[in-house]
Amino acid sequence: MSCCKYSSEFISSNKTSIDNVFINDFMLQAPEKCVKVYLYGLYKCNNPDSLDNNILDIAKQLNYTPEDIISAFMYWEDLNLIQILSREPLEVRYLPIKNGSLHIKKFNVEKYKAFNTKAQELITGRMISPSEYQEYYYLIENKHVESDALIMIIKYCVDKKGGNISSNYILTVAKNWIFDGILTCAQVEERLLELERNSEDIQMVLKALGIRRKASEDEYSMYLAWKNDMEMSQEIILHIARIAKSKGAGFIKLDNLINKCYSLNLTSVLEIDDYFNNLDNMYELAKQVCKNLGIRYDNLEIIVDTYIVPWINLGFEPDALTKIANYCLKAGTKTIDGMDGRVNQMFKLGLLTAKAIEDYIIDLGKNDEKIEAILQALGLDRCVNSTDRYFYKTWTQVWEIDEELMNYAIELSIGKSMPMQYINKILSTYHTKSITNVDDAKKLDFAKSAPNKSNNKGDCENAKGKEYSKRQLNSLISNLFEVEI
Repeated sequence: MSCCKYSSEFISSNKTSIDNVFINDFMLQAPEKCVKVYLYGLYKCNNPDSLDNNILDIAKQLNYTPEDIISAFMYWEDLNLIQILSREPLEVRYLPIKNGSLHIKKFNVEKYKAFNTKAQELITGRMISPSEYQEYYYLIENKHVESDALIMIIKYCVDKKGGNISSNYILTVAKNWIFDGILTCAQVEERLLELERNSEDIQMVLKALGIRRKASEDEYSMYLAWKNDMEMSQEIILHIARIAKSKGAGFIKLDNLINKCYSLNLTSVLEIDDYFNNLDNMYELAKQVCKNLGIRYDNLEIIVDTYIVPWINLGFEPDALTKIANYCLKAGTKTIDGMDGRVNQMFKLGLLTAKAIEDYIIDLGKNDEKIEAILQALGLDRCVNSTDRYFYKTWTQVWEIDEELMNYAIELSIGKSMPMQYINKILSTYHTKSITNVDDAKKLDFAKSAPNKSNNKGDCENAKGKEYSKRQLNSLISNLFEVEI
């Protein structure tokens, strides 16, 4: 008996590791039933001595028959992922998953005699090894590429590299093309024609980079992705290639730059030049924005590409962005993602410059002064809040209540419980009954409960500009971001 073991509770709360090679090279092509059996069996390996680690209990848990379980394990045994030591009782050993090129299924060699002959006739500089043949069989049966299509791929590789071409080169090309969905002879023929059509163009790209050699297979694949998937024109590709050369970059760096331009939606020479010419300024802006937010990022490239460039493309001035960052910090928003939401709110309001934002805050301050006068008239000693602003905006902009009628409602609400809500109730009644003057308002029941006029009545028209306290300023900044999107 083992001295030390995991408890059943520990095992059930632990994790089952799945090799990425299994997901990439096996799971996607395997039947669902086989995948479930493999994964559940892998889970049971964590507790090999448990009483339910047997074929009957496994079948019951998965709602399969014992025969289904055996069949699934036989499927994985053919791929050398497990070994069946015994069928009665069932005993299985999970094997380590090695590199994707090494999991060799037991293929029927007689089935591939014609394929073997054609492949060897093409590769004249060496003998094809049994393991290389096994790799080709795996692609045909598990990746579902036509055998004649694979022969065409081998011929293409031999024409490029000669009869002594390595198996690694052929397999790399084949897997890349299969990944692109090229599985039939017709599709291989189309890819070959496409490569021929673009051969001169890609050499122009290499020349723009200052590279004097033929394009590699990987470079062809990248170029076709730019042209077909991203729909980049040759003019744009060459323009970015010249920029890459000025930075001492090669083909891989060019691919990064093209992907960056695509992700930022930079599709013209002018936009691309503006981006690269102003890149240093945008990094400085990103640094200042982060400083104003009270945060630090070691990799400002993410900030520039994800936030600064889109914000600048919306039309924001740099000073406006640094001001918004400063206001965000004061309003309790201390993340770059949170600031992004605030920037979009300012865009909705059309506030794209620092002056526009400052003018808007001044206007908000005037409204807050009027609301504060109402609160004082009601005997409420507190700061203006978002509900107050929402009420006031509804009264003045939606219901279009004039100042005289509003002051009358304020008088009726003095001394009431929750007076702001009481004003809202009164003005709502006036609005629904289309009452627009004080004389008509006095005819309602509200007037019967009105107290004597107070010397502290809510005449908001006399609210004057003033210096704001820190609390009031923070309240105004919060108000700045109270925008419905």
